[in-house]
Amino acid sequence: MTLTDFAEQWTQLHSRFPQLLDLLASIIAAICILFFGLILARWARRKFRNSSFGKSSIDATLRPVIASLIFYCVLAFTLYAVLTKIGVPAHALLAVFGSKRYARQYCLRRDAPCATSLASRRIY
Repeated sequence: MTLTDFAEQWTQLHSRFPQLLDLLASIIAAICILFFGLILARWARRKFRNSSFGKSSIDATLRPVIASLIFYCVLAFTLYAVLTKIGVPAHALLAVFGSKRYARQYCLRRDAPCATSLASRRIY
């Protein structure tokens, strides 16, 4: 099979199933974004945890905490990029990320309905 044969078959397939191939290309791109995002997050965590970056100004006990914070921030951005690449609307993702904070604050109030279940477990 030559390259021209492959290109001809691809155009025939794309003319028959355009949406399916676009979705397949989006999924493959999302998997690549996820793969490279995980590599970048792990590299940033390892680099910050083991390097001499800010050695004199950052306490040794804070270094793993800040490294984990960097890891999860890069992971959150990667997840956001993956889901938007697949086709999830960006405003829906931002609403979910934003509502988590307010739901937790609401649930930790003592007059909230879910506070009674938390009070019985003594988790505040």
